[in-house]
Amino acid sequence: MCRWMPILALLAAILPGAARAGESGIEIPMRLRTAAKGEWALYSLQDSYEQKQTIVDIEEKDGDKVFIIADEMLIDGQSVQRKESRFSLKVAMREQAEMLADDDSSIKLSAISERVKDKDVEVVVIEYKGEAGDTVRSFLSEAIPVTGMIRIEIDGDIMMELKDFGY
Repeated sequence: MCRWMPILALLAAILPGAARAGESGIEIPMRLRTAAKGEWALYSLQDSYEQKQTIVDIEEKDGDKVFIIADEMLIDGQSVQRKESRFSLKVAMREQAEMLADDDSSIKLSAISERVKDKDVEVVVIEYKGEAGDTVRSFLSEAIPVTGMIRIEIDGDIMMELKDFGY
């Protein structure tokens, strides 16, 4: 059975650590910088599970963008759980900057091109060791709505993969 892990939680774990590998000259995509209300992304998970994320609102306060993102869990196409999360771009960027001081050379970045919905998109692959010692690879692109996530692999197995998206 699949454990549902919201993509925002995954990004919170991935992005700060990945930014430490900045000496490679590869910039980590942060799609939320340019995201818009109404964007959505649908992901296939294990078994017949899917997850849909939609930006339902964006609030601007004190020079910050706060995104209200609906995470919806689907089984066989039917919604079984929906929750909304607030994601502050300013807080995320500050936390990322604070973690830059930690040096972690086990994080590797690479840039590739990948075909998504009949278009070639630039993708950043972030590879690192997970808590259990497994190899985690996350594929991100500015061209993908909401979080920019294309897929996540753990020890070569696809755990989550972009199925569709819209603006």
